[in-house]
Amino acid sequence: LEREFPEVSLEISAPVLPNEKAQAKEKAQSSSGADFRSPQQIVIDLKDKIRGTEDPKQKIPLLERALKITKEEIGEFKIAMGFAVELLSIEPHRSDVLDQMEEMVRALKNPEGLAEVMRRKALLAATDDLRIEYLLSRVEALLEIPAPPPMIASSIDAILTIDPECPPALEQLARFCRSQKDYEGEAAAFEKLIEVAFDLDSDVDARFKAAQVYRDKLQQYDEACAHFKRILELKPDNREAKEALGRVYALV
Repeated sequence: LEREFPEVSLEISAPVLPNEKAQAKEKAQSSSGADFRSPQQIVIDLKDKIRGTEDPKQKIPLLERALKITKEEIGEFKIAMGFAVELLSIEPHRSDVLDQMEEMVRALKNPEGLAEVMRRKALLAATDDLRIEYLLSRVEALLEIPAPPPMIASSIDAILTIDPECPPALEQLARFCRSQKDYEGEAAAFEKLIEVAFDLDSDVDARFKAAQVYRDKLQQYDEACAHFKRILELKPDNREAKEALGRVYALV
């Protein structure tokens, strides 16, 4: 788990008490019976209890409290992620913990962590629609990293296995193919988007992008012309398509 979330830590980075005077004050307050410890001190004490507890089930309430304090009171998301990861190692199906982790990795702008969180959420998803939603977020994060190509490809394939006509996944596939200089694959993804287009604007957008790939990357000018002409049939006043068609004619 820690390898999958490399930025998590169980160390408290902020000082617990700034000086000896504050430490003495805290000790006096504690002796009165009320808990006047700072949130940082509470978390450090919880961490000691967690480390001294052998039964994983008994660790759960300690980890839950430590997670809540570090996330909501201290605002140390990287530290909170450490407690969340340990919670998941005991109870892997805790969707509430994954929801908190998603919030934190997004705030940390950590695409690696987000990709892993969304993978886990997809595994627990109760419906195909939710699974697709989580996998789409995972692919976006993987493309941002960028992750190894097989990892990205397998995540896109997982979505298209559920719904072969999922437009966002087909758009991601086109982007991925372009990043790999697989221009035939990119064009094929846009062709599929044309097939599944749900409105005129979607159709025109997919055709324009497909035509650009045919013209600029594959030098397949007949295919490019066909798409630009079809756009002008659908939208006769489309100036971009007119200019693009003129540029194709200049090349042949």
